[in-house]
Amino acid sequence: MFNQEKNVLDGQLTPEPDDYEPYVFYYDQFRENAAVQYQGYLGYQMYLQNIEDMSYNRYSKELAKKVSDQILSGQNEEILSLLQKVDTKLDASHFENL
Repeated sequence: MFNQEKNVLDGQLTPEPDDYEPYVFYYDQFRENAAVQYQGYLGYQMYLQNIEDMSYNRYSKELAKKVSDQILSGQNEEILSLLQKVDTKLDASHFENL
């Protein structure tokens, strides 16, 4: 196993530098959310799911139906979640076939 106390770099035993400081990864979720547009992100996800058909110019009725269903189901889910926030007693089972 790797022994961290020996400081082996390129197969040679090297002393640890005195000025070594560990790196810190900084992630700002608030600015990330502001920078990313939700509709663009959903469009990119659909593009990745259908990239093979689009790359080989397989434009067909099936692809059009698949993309249409993806768009409509996403919109319906958003509307249903908003309705449930307004009316917490809303029964979502009535909307499953939409």
